[in-house]
Amino acid sequence: MAAKNDHSSKESGLTTQRRVLYAKMTPAARHLADYCNLMMARGAKGVAKLSYDVGAEIMKALAVKNSDSIYGPDLVKQLSLYLGLDPKGYYLYSLRDLASAIQKDLILQWSRRPMSNGRYLTEEHWLLLARVSSPKEQIRLLEQACQLSLGPKAFVELIKAATLGSGITPRSTRRPAVPTSEVAAMLRYCKLASALIKYGDADKQLWTDLETLPADAINEMVMERLKKTQAQVDQLREQLDAAKPHLDASVARAVAIMKEPKQAKGVES
Repeated sequence: MAAKNDHSSKESGLTTQRRVLYAKMTPAARHLADYCNLMMARGAKGVAKLSYDVGAEIMKALAVKNSDSIYGPDLVKQLSLYLGLDPKGYYLYSLRDLASAIQKDLILQWSRRPMSNGRYLTEEHWLLLARVSSPKEQIRLLEQACQLSLGPKAFVELIKAATLGSGITPRSTRRPAVPTSEVAAMLRYCKLASALIKYGDADKQLWTDLETLPADAINEMVMERLKKTQAQVDQLREQLDAAKPHLDASVARAVAIMKEPKQAKGVES
């Protein structure tokens, strides 16, 4: 008897584009699409469950009284080296944090749900979500990630930018270090400007995609993020407009100084 397919392409939450594609398929193609979808869901769930289970076992071992005498010192580092992972054990510690921060039932439930583009949450999504302590906020972030089909890079930006309350664990609360000199400050400014230019060159399709975003993908959260991004772009433009005259003046002054005749120190003309 064939396994029941709980992840048919007919399920709710699909984008209009995917619904149209599914409707155009022949019955045989739909059957194959449902099978592939089911297998991918099982794979995503399996990876997420494995990550949680390994993290839970490590957490349990570290919580044992007199753990060092039972498992030996530097247990996580030893395991990491034995498994061919990083020598410091960062990955295994992150799995422990995952098991500590997120309920297993939540992982099993959401790991098998496809995002609106048909893909599934990856292990990296779950490791990032472990930074959030509030179960309520975890669910809200998962809903946004699935609805907007956010990859890990976009998901971490969502976690950083979200103003959902104390459930968000910030990566760092330090302010940017003060440049050690005027030249260092200029180089940093140049690096930031270069990064923005490169991002724009690599993602020119972004604006077209946003302007043609399907109606069923627009909600209050998307509207809020669009407005916030608009405000930040406006602020950035103001800062750049204010910086431009100062930079022009600095360049003109530097050019004038370089044109002046040089006099060797300690040498009479």
